[in-house]
Amino acid sequence: MNQIFVHLNGKLVPMKEAKVSVFDHGFLYGDGIYESLRTHQGNIVDFKGHYQRLQESAKSLDIPLPYSEKEVLQWTEELLEKNKVIPTCSESKRIPEESRIRITLTRGENHFSFCGSTNPTFLISSTPLPSYEKEQKEGVVVTSICLPRLLPQVKSISLLSMILAKQHAQRSHAFETLLLTPEGVICEGSISNILLKKGNQVWKSKKERALSGTTQKRILDYLLQKKKYQLIEKDFSLDDLLEADEALLTNSIFNVLSVRALEKKQLKNQGRSLFSELRDFLTSDNLWQGDS
Repeated sequence: MNQIFVHLNGKLVPMKEAKVSVFDHGFLYGDGIYESLRTHQGNIVDFKGHYQRLQESAKSLDIPLPYSEKEVLQWTEELLEKNKVIPTCSESKRIPEESRIRITLTRGENHFSFCGSTNPTFLISSTPLPSYEKEQKEGVVVTSICLPRLLPQVKSISLLSMILAKQHAQRSHAFETLLLTPEGVICEGSISNILLKKGNQVWKSKKERALSGTTQKRILDYLLQKKKYQLIEKDFSLDDLLEADEALLTNSIFNVLSVRALEKKQLKNQGRSLFSELRDFLTSDNLWQGDS
């Protein structure tokens, strides 16, 4: 088995030799941020969008981001090259296995201060990307829980809401849990954004209720260019979900999935035309690298 590497604080090191202090704020307090990315045909998808959101999250929590976009992109590519798995057929075209990438930034060792940092921790890791072929083909079941996230605009490593939502999904035999306000407004999924198609309209959650997803942004930019749909930012409910022409989940790892049921209730309409269009767009788009 090939040795797995990570990029820790600017250095490429074997995973088994990577060390983070037990006094790191990320470990003690969940005081940090992260980004999850993927590759497509071996290339990094929308690095620039993820790095910009990392910058915004770091600024919101007053954690210094010690490395430039150019440095982080270079190190990520170096890590992917080091960790790639090549098919065993010696004469076959050498296409690397697709990767899931995580960039993590914590306040590091900072005593009991939660302002700034003199020694932030910066980690890049990569693992094989899971397959969502079945979910893409069949659509997914969702459930819900009244549990909106604190500061959803910040992609924080403090993921208690996500953990509880994931546990709820597993108990409900669902793929994803939708996070609701006490009034029953759908905010987002535990790891995804949600879009509803109603006629020629596409609805998205209000920006203060959900993380601004990088994949969702690419989708909305694409739809604006096509001018086929009216994009509306508004509050919507589980009843709206059940009555929608289509309900879509988006994130950077599985791209886009079609919702077919809310627990045991099938969506009234089982359309998948927008899903198919967006799936094709996201897998054919050639603007992968950091300059996209």
